[in-house]
Amino acid sequence: GFSQGGALSLFTGLQQPPEKKCAGVLVLSGYLAASKKFTLSEAGKTTPTLHCHGTADPMVRFSWAEQTRDAIVQMGAENYELRPFEGLPHSVSGEELQVALDFIRKVLPNVPQKAAQDMSMRELKNAITRAG
Repeated sequence: GFSQGGALSLFTGLQQPPEKKCAGVLVLSGYLAASKKFTLSEAGKTTPTLHCHGTADPMVRFSWAEQTRDAIVQMGAENYELRPFEGLPHSVSGEELQVALDFIRKVLPNVPQKAAQDMSMRELKNAITRAG
């Protein structure tokens, strides 16, 4: 999810019980909302999580992403990666989308192998939608 969608992805994806464990959680320019109500589940501790965030984001500051990572790792997350994108504002870049697509391919290996920069927006959207 992007921004508030990323907050929702973190909050719901990392609290799932084992029988509903997510293949992965992808966050773009997000943060941990309602952190006082958040409890990392046992399944969430091992859920691969990629958090991409621009260092120049004025809406959701990069420091919030760092605080999010620190809090979730302190709760026991074993597979949480915060990936900074130097100079990126509250937006996405081609490089960030490629990193996101590579992550999706890793956690869901049946995603098409066409590179993100070679896809049309429709193809990229469809690939992400099919991946879940």
